[in-house]
Amino acid sequence: MVAAETRPLRPGALFAARRELLLLRRRRAAPALLAGALLLAWLPLVADGLRSGELTLAGDGGAGALTVALTGVVWPLLALLFGADALAGELEDRTLAPLVAAGAGRESLVAGKLLARAGTLALAVATGFGTAALLRGAAGVRVALAALLLGLIGVAWGILAAALGGTRARTLVFALGSWFLFVFLIDALLLACLVVVAPSAPVDVGTHGHAELAAPAGPSPFAATALLLDPVDIFRLTAMDPAERALAGAALSPFALAGGWLAWLAGTLLLLWRRAVRLRLF
Repeated sequence: MVAAETRPLRPGALFAARRELLLLRRRRAAPALLAGALLLAWLPLVADGLRSGELTLAGDGGAGALTVALTGVVWPLLALLFGADALAGELEDRTLAPLVAAGAGRESLVAGKLLARAGTLALAVATGFGTAALLRGAAGVRVALAALLLGLIGVAWGILAAALGGTRARTLVFALGSWFLFVFLIDALLLACLVVVAPSAPVDVGTHGHAELAAPAGPSPFAATALLLDPVDIFRLTAMDPAERALAGAALSPFALAGGWLAWLAGTLLLLWRRAVRLRLF
C-alpha cells in the first residue's frame, strides 16, 4: 500500500490572528488604546463629580454630553492608528512575504490581523466604556455600544489605509486624512449642501405692516438621513437618548441607525477585501 501523501497545513486566518496577538504583546499600541478608552470613559465622570462635589460618581450630570463629544473626536483617531499599525510596518519591512511563500493567502493574513485587532479593541471598550456603563446605566450602555461599532470601523479603515499606503509615512497620511474626513469634512460638506438646497424662509406681513420672517419650518427628513453618511454622526446619534435626538431634529429610528452601522461595516470590509487580494508583499 502506498502511504497517503501528507500536505503541510497552510497558514490561515486563525494562524495570522494568533501571530498578531503575539506581536501585540511586544508593542505599545494595545496599551495606548486601552488607556485612551479608560480616559475617554472615566475622565468626564471624574470631572463632573469633582465639579458637583459628589465623588461617588453616581450621577451622570453633564458627563454624558462631554463623553460623547470627546469620544466622537478622539476615539476614531485612536482606532484608525491602531488598525494602521497592524499592517503598515510589515508591508514596508516585507515580513509577510515568507508567510505567503509558505502558502498563506493574502486575504487570510489581513483577516487574521483584523480579527486580532478587533478583539483587542472590544476588550479595551469593555474595560473602559463597559465599566463606566455600570455607573451610568442605559446611557453608558449606548455609548459603549456606539464606541465599539465606531472603533471596529476605524480599525478596518486603518488596515485599509495601510494596505493602500504601503509605507509607514503614507499610511499615517491616509489615516490622518480619513480621521479629518470623518470628524470634520463630511459634516462641513453636509452643512454646505443643506444650506444650498434649503428653501428660503417665507415672509409674512407683521402686525405693524412690516415684512417679517415666518416661523421656520421643522427639521428636514433629508437632513436627518444625511447624517448616516458619516460614521461619527451615527455614533453621536446612537449614544444620544431618543428624546434628545428628537429635540435635535434627528429622530431616526433604531432600524435606520442599525442600517447605517451595517452599511459602513459591510462597505469598509468589502473595500478591505478587494484591496487584500491585490496586496503587494514582495
